[in-house]
Amino acid sequence: SRVPLVCPPGGEESAKSVATAATPTDAVRVHACDVSDAQSLRAMVDSAQSDFGPIDIAVANAGIATASQTTNGVDATFDKVIATDV
Repeated sequence: SRVPLVCPPGGEESAKSVATAATPTDAVRVHACDVSDAQSLRAMVDSAQSDFGPIDIAVANAGIATASQTTNGVDATFDKVIATDV
């Protein structure tokens, strides 16, 4: 199996550690991606296909959640959750 491992921007080192622990071969490649940004998502898909060829299976497992004791910033938080989760 060959697996592109997608992580949020800034999470590359942690993702590379996971990939190395999972398999010492070149079967896993790390791709940083902001899934709420269409250009970042397209660049990640293009990079993954360049590495391994056509994508056979994709698992969409991105999501965020927030908690707040006030209603300040509810609209911005809601927009960020929807952009990431949907």
